[in-house]
Amino acid sequence: MQAHDQLTTLVRQRTWNKEVILWFGPEGQLRPLLEGIQIRDLDLLNLFTPADMLSEDDDIRRHISRSLREHLKSIPRAATTHNALIVRSSGLLARYRVGVQDFYDWYCDDFAMVILLIEGRCGEGEWPDEVECGPDSLVEYFKDSGMVKRLIEA
Repeated sequence: MQAHDQLTTLVRQRTWNKEVILWFGPEGQLRPLLEGIQIRDLDLLNLFTPADMLSEDDDIRRHISRSLREHLKSIPRAATTHNALIVRSSGLLARYRVGVQDFYDWYCDDFAMVILLIEGRCGEGEWPDEVECGPDSLVEYFKDSGMVKRLIEA
């Protein structure tokens, strides 16, 4: 994992190169590192309405991908203003095998980056016996498949 000071260095660069970053740590430690750039927020759970509650994984995957793509296209951006999109509930991308290609295709460019936020491991806290926990499964999903360029731990 890279030290968070590398994120500060990246933020200060004149341009970026389609950056999708996995931030592993509290959001409160992330935001100060993004000082000086515009921050936008997206909680993937907000892509659903009660009418969208689907039961089949394939239907959910298609819904997330379609809704995400529409949302990303609708975000207004100035061509030369640096901005970061902080994405919460990014575990949904792994759970339904959506991936991050839509972020690369519809959001990231020389002045816009995406930061997938993972605030804690599932092993923290008490869980019922029937819940199987893989504490590093989200990190491994995004890292091993080459989806994210950087993995930064707070």
